[in-house]
Amino acid sequence: MKEKLSTPPTREEIREALDGFETLSRSTSSLQSVADAPYEYNMLTPAERTMSLADDNRIILEGLYGKLKDKGGLKLYGSGLLDDRDNPTVAEMEAALEMKVTAFSPNGGGEGGGILGLGVDTSTALGIALAIAETYYSMITHTPLAVIFLATLVPFTLDAVVLNGVLSEGFVRMVNPSYRRRVAVHEAGHFLVSYLLGCPIEGVVMSGAQALMDERFRGLAAGVSAGVSFYDPNLSREIEMGQVGRESIDRYSTIVMGGIAAEAIKYGRAEGGKSDEDALIRFLGSLGGGTRAWDGDRIKEQARIGAAGAVKLLRENDAAWERLIVAMEEGESLGECVAIIERGAVD
Repeated sequence: MKEKLSTPPTREEIREALDGFETLSRSTSSLQSVADAPYEYNMLTPAERTMSLADDNRIILEGLYGKLKDKGGLKLYGSGLLDDRDNPTVAEMEAALEMKVTAFSPNGGGEGGGILGLGVDTSTALGIALAIAETYYSMITHTPLAVIFLATLVPFTLDAVVLNGVLSEGFVRMVNPSYRRRVAVHEAGHFLVSYLLGCPIEGVVMSGAQALMDERFRGLAAGVSAGVSFYDPNLSREIEMGQVGRESIDRYSTIVMGGIAAEAIKYGRAEGGKSDEDALIRFLGSLGGGTRAWDGDRIKEQARIGAAGAVKLLRENDAAWERLIVAMEEGESLGECVAIIERGAVD
């Protein structure tokens, strides 16, 4: 008797499966509560159905992506390949990518600071703009500058400490309509690079207000205004064993530098990404260096590897990236974003 071939999951089923998981992952409820969403529920084993999402959601997420791929629904997931070559010098990187290394420096800074050179970040620029506005208002109204300063200090402090920067972010979005698009370009870079390298995406937030309500982004503690939460199963296992391999280091570096690379491609230079650089520095600094410690020069080398790899993947998958940017800018769900990435590959 001929074995019946399984039908690849449809776009709607992919969206339903991942959105169903994402909804549940925000709580500590059991997967038994997804009985009203039979597609993703039936894909899980009985043991997986009774796991507590508070402890094992990432294990389940890895399995869900794997099963969707095995069924032929995620053709691009894990399809990306990184070049296996020596560390590129600045000149080699610029020649290969036809881009200046300063394009990968947040705010287009010079080479004097950060990983690849840092400029003035957005919050600093906003503070400068506010100071100028306060001075101007003081001059035309004859109000003491100290009074104006105190009047604005309190709400901005409350915004940063209590509201996760929601008010200041809203101000930036109001005076700079292109801000949301740029955020989408940056975060879509992280999302797609992670996806292509086979690292499951857990969730996405596109504003400080969303991050404030989402425990996966640690709410107030992280100070997140936008972000993509991904999970690297291999890296996690290697960290547990106390031995992280070069392949995992390169993969993590490429994903983390994906947002900066995305902005560099689209706009000629990056404005965001200071927190990404900080994350890479912390990660590399936590690793043992053996005979060669992770000093500043070696971290810069690794950042170049990550940025170059991200540029390669984004350029090779430009159509999927463009679709993803639009989807994220419009606030589409995790499942819809994945389905949109796969649209060209599945159809």
